[in-house]
Amino acid sequence: MVTLSGEVQGSDPAGAIVQFYGSAICTAITSANGSFSVEVQASCLGCVYGNAIDTWGVISNQAIETIACPVPEIIDNIDKVSRNNYWQFLGTVVAPSAPGLTVTFVSLVPEGTTATVQADGTFVLTIQIPPNVYGNVSATVTDWWGQESQDVFYCVPLP
Repeated sequence: MVTLSGEVQGSDPAGAIVQFYGSAICTAITSANGSFSVEVQASCLGCVYGNAIDTWGVISNQAIETIACPVPEIIDNIDKVSRNNYWQFLGTVVAPSAPGLTVTFVSLVPEGTTATVQADGTFVLTIQIPPNVYGNVSATVTDWWGQESQDVFYCVPLP
């Protein structure tokens, strides 16, 4: 959700209609002092454009704001536990609204191996890797906007 807020200035700003379009589409009505605030679900990252129309039908200049979100990041907690060829890979995802995101693992693990980010931002994957198999397991996470983190590598050393 995105909050769009501001203030319309003029001789009579009360009751002006503020229309938004672009990455978020909605309408707000100004209060007695010209202020407005509306919460809306953005359809994508990018620009939101807005114009106000006062009670006389006069249209304001266009305002532009950018909806941006940092690329998610995996913090490697360096907890890789191996017992009887079962490996446990743990980490933390740093991103807005991280819970529920999917961490995808590749190399040394079956295709499609994933872990779900928990409410506290952590994830855990426990998987069996056959003996005498070694190398790197890499992990990435993609946020709700489709932005992908950089790879994090977990080393499975020679026995």
